[in-house]
Amino acid sequence: MRVSTSYFSHDSNARNDEKLIRLRMKHGAAGYGVFFMLLERLRDEANYTSIKDYNVIAFDLRVDASLIKDVVENFGLFAFTDDGKCFYSESFNARMSLMDAAKNKRAAAGKKGAAKRWGNDAIAKPSENNSNAIAKPSESDGNKTNKTKLNKNKTNTTRQKSASRTFAEDSEEYKSALHLWGRIETNNPDAKAPDLQKWADELRLMHERDERPWDKIGRMIDWCQDDDFWQANILSPVKLRKQYDQMAAKANANAKQVKQQSYGRPRRQEDNPAWMQPGYTPESKPATPEAKASINAGLDQLKAMREAKANASTD
Repeated sequence: MRVSTSYFSHDSNARNDEKLIRLRMKHGAAGYGVFFMLLERLRDEANYTSIKDYNVIAFDLRVDASLIKDVVENFGLFAFTDDGKCFYSESFNARMSLMDAAKNKRAAAGKKGAAKRWGNDAIAKPSENNSNAIAKPSESDGNKTNKTKLNKNKTNTTRQKSASRTFAEDSEEYKSALHLWGRIETNNPDAKAPDLQKWADELRLMHERDERPWDKIGRMIDWCQDDDFWQANILSPVKLRKQYDQMAAKANANAKQVKQQSYGRPRRQEDNPAWMQPGYTPESKPATPEAKASINAGLDQLKAMREAKANASTD
């Protein structure tokens, strides 16, 4: 078989061909599928012709050999060589002839264009005896090279400036780096001490580029190092920056859940005293002589106090 990119055209209304209608009437979609699988095999055969070995073809297509024989011989879909050992499709060969002609035409045009290009722009034209010849570099190629070098130099300069920056110990960047390291070391005393200046620079980017306020950065450091899952994953400012949004969403969800739980607590119910109950009627009890004497004494005392106050105001 030829090794190539296998392709052939397929009409969208092929099923309505008179021969294929008869095939479908007898064998249904199975016969229709076998026909096109046979065309696929022919596409990969030399000269688009196949040996008439129905058993081998049936094994390849995983169908019965009798179905292969019936499709090939009894519907006028295929023709045979003079010796009767091979079969092919005349309509399929006609289609492939057109495709092969177009392919050869494109190949010839490509070779012609390549020859013209090598003839005009080459320092040495590649040939069978000189396979190491190189094409003449164009002016645009030189510009691309210079631009690439310039971009690399700019990148290196930016990195050097960032790496050479030193943060004071009282700066927000350094204090935040120290804060993160302190929390990590508390969770894991065996953790390796980092370069706090590099950490401070990363936290600077978090503040300036990501627009994270310092107070929120501090709260996120505490939250992630208090969380059983995140404290094992956030071990540097790089990870803190990368996972900030995801952790913020988790922290907000947890806070919302706690708030909802607090709102859902049942109120404590206390029994009201009897005098607050609807329809309450106070119990009537006769006063004892002692109670009456006490009440009268209180009234006399109150009367005396009022008279004394009135006399004092008259004087």
